[in-house]
Amino acid sequence: MSSKWTRFLAQFAASALTLWLSFVALGVQGHFLYIWPLTAVQVSIALGCWQDRRDRAMQLSLAWLGEMLATRLLGMPLWIGAWLAIVQAIEVGAICTVLYPKVTGFDDLKRRENVLRFGLAALLIPMAAVSMVVKPISVLAHTSLFTAWTIVVPSDTLGIGIVLPSLLFFYSGEFRSFRKLRPHIRNGVPALLFFFAAVVFIFLQSSFPFLFLVFPPLVVVLFVLGLEGAAFASIAVAILGGWATAYGRGPIWLIRGATPELHIVIFQIFLGTVVAVAMPVGALLDERRRAERSALEGQSIYRILIQNAEDMIVLSTLDGSRRFVSPAVQQVTGWSDEEYLALGQLGGIHPEDRDHARTIIESLIEGKIHHAFRHRVLCKDGSFRWVEAFLRGYTDSESGRIAGYVATIRDISTQLETEQAWSTEKAALASQNRELTDLALRDELTGIPNRRAFNLMLDYEFARQSRTGSPLSLLMIDVDFFKKYNDALGHPAGDRCLRQLAQTIEIRVRRLTDRVARIGGEEFAAILPDTDPTGARKVAQDLLDAVHDLAIEHPQSPLGRVSVSIGSATVSPRQGGESAALVQQADRALYESKRSGRNRISAAAAD
Repeated sequence: MSSKWTRFLAQFAASALTLWLSFVALGVQGHFLYIWPLTAVQVSIALGCWQDRRDRAMQLSLAWLGEMLATRLLGMPLWIGAWLAIVQAIEVGAICTVLYPKVTGFDDLKRRENVLRFGLAALLIPMAAVSMVVKPISVLAHTSLFTAWTIVVPSDTLGIGIVLPSLLFFYSGEFRSFRKLRPHIRNGVPALLFFFAAVVFIFLQSSFPFLFLVFPPLVVVLFVLGLEGAAFASIAVAILGGWATAYGRGPIWLIRGATPELHIVIFQIFLGTVVAVAMPVGALLDERRRAERSALEGQSIYRILIQNAEDMIVLSTLDGSRRFVSPAVQQVTGWSDEEYLALGQLGGIHPEDRDHARTIIESLIEGKIHHAFRHRVLCKDGSFRWVEAFLRGYTDSESGRIAGYVATIRDISTQLETEQAWSTEKAALASQNRELTDLALRDELTGIPNRRAFNLMLDYEFARQSRTGSPLSLLMIDVDFFKKYNDALGHPAGDRCLRQLAQTIEIRVRRLTDRVARIGGEEFAAILPDTDPTGARKVAQDLLDAVHDLAIEHPQSPLGRVSVSIGSATVSPRQGGESAALVQQADRALYESKRSGRNRISAAAAD
């Protein structure tokens, strides 16, 4: 059976049983104060099916039928029972309409605006609803219209405020599963039994004003079971205390001279205090436990990432008094983590590189938190290996000052060998570069190579790629909304913007073998030899972040700052073809970045 039909049947059964038991079990037929939980019961069930119009009608109809069945079993006149049931359906429908979809579960009541909505619905709607049925209520209760109204309205309002939060907690499925509750059951059962025993003791005697004794065992239940304990405790006090008060027992009856109606209202106020204490405190404890679980899960995830990272990760305070190194240290240096830490903060660095390392630490102290540092690291066999370290400083939570750094260190010895080989080849191309300079291959505005130089460089790299079979990547970079930038700030500002972007691109594309160029008004390109799609995307992301960090104001951009769109294409090893095809692929990828919202990277699909 679907959950929707389960709620339909629950609505019919709950409406009938709540109304019938309120009268029969309490032995006070004709006393409408004892049906105050009815509205909350019906609303808590109906909210789960309030999205569809037909489901709403079914919920209200079944609630009406359940009440009619109960009133007939109680022997009420048919017209009175029907009218009361109709008005009850109107009240439930109005409350659900006001609450839905902002309030459908207990978690929604943790927001201030939803609490206000809930309070207004519980206060104003019962006033109007009771006004519609005050006449039959006064007849059945044998009291005046004013007395009936002033007694039933507070009772109905308090009933909604007291019972509905607990029922929403259960009906919305926000309670923890048995598996999650299992660790707490051993302590939870004694706490609940102690609480139930205290409530029974308090409400079965009428000699001492012991209502305050409810709260110590309530606190114990809250700390052991959290929000579930709050919900169980609230319902237990409502049932046990309500039953005792209905039969003239409990501390409430120490108030001499008060009418039975006033005793019930006073009990509801006390119950409202219990709920107002239990549910918020239980929610706070659960939020704290949820945060603790999330922190533990996060620590576990980070531990797994660090243990399986191929790069060596070092965490250190600025003075080196506390340090941590990941297991990858053995792969990079041959040292175990204990052996490497025993070398000291600078002991594992080549003596010629230590001054540079000290300068970086001093820079961290001064507030610069990002650094890239190439140096030689001491290996266990006595040799030195070139590595590249990317450092990021972290701050102290109390002082806000830089307290230490996290360094990600990777082996670049093979990369340096390649770079050295290419530097030799570049020396052989020096004469060709002078020719390119003589041909004025520099862009006049930005100082970087122009479109003609780009074509020559791309043809050269494409031919070399065809010989060596190594991958070749191309990035096409276009400034977003540049025409609007010029229109808003003027062409001089546009020229300054292009120069800044050109400098940034040239700095970020920092390998000696890479090439950058300005190939159009606001379009740039980067040629990346020996770079696969993953490496090209990494360079593109670095460029995207660098342009964002420039924070050049752009009043006509949705971001409020200048951004770029990037298209990436790669020629795979031995793929062949022509350089023009690579440009077309990168252009199509650039167009996709523009089309899908700008300020992003798109890569051409591999052929």
